[in-house]
Amino acid sequence: MSDLSIARSRAIGLNPHVLGLTIFPTEKCNFRCLYCYETFPNIRMSDAVASALTKLIFNRRSDLDALSIRWFGGEPLLEASRVIELSTFAKKVAVENDIDFWSGITTNGFLLTYPLFVNLLEAGICHFQVSLDGMKTEHDATRRGHTDRGTFDRIIRNLLDFRLESWRRLFGQRPAGFKWIPAGLC
Repeated sequence: MSDLSIARSRAIGLNPHVLGLTIFPTEKCNFRCLYCYETFPNIRMSDAVASALTKLIFNRRSDLDALSIRWFGGEPLLEASRVIELSTFAKKVAVENDIDFWSGITTNGFLLTYPLFVNLLEAGICHFQVSLDGMKTEHDATRRGHTDRGTFDRIIRNLLDFRLESWRRLFGQRPAGFKWIPAGLC
């Protein structure tokens, strides 16, 4: 991280007109990575915590210029309905009050199907960080599902599915300016 990035982060963190939230909807995970120290508790965000988050966002709306939500976990997509519900609420408050809104999610990508991807986009989540531990052999050696199977192929299939569907919806075919996309993929 550069000095400029650090300074920007600190300035945003000190700005009372910017609300940045990192939200853990669950501590549970659907992977059993060899290097993970977690015990995989089945802890989910309670209705009381979700309600408190909506009240916080609603009550701060009049003095906010920007609202940023980052979804993290466990595996946040194990609680996709909660993520979509709260993101939709935050996006609505932001739009109605002329607040800049940004939301992103860090996920292992295993549950990130194209229909879920579309629902997350509609809820205002525009940044997706999907973690991989190298190519198939390396990844599957350390990042196993709870059934002790490799996870690489499904993650890649999910990523290709929503990428290709997005291209098809936007362009109907491979765009001329994107020759690096192999013919036939779009």
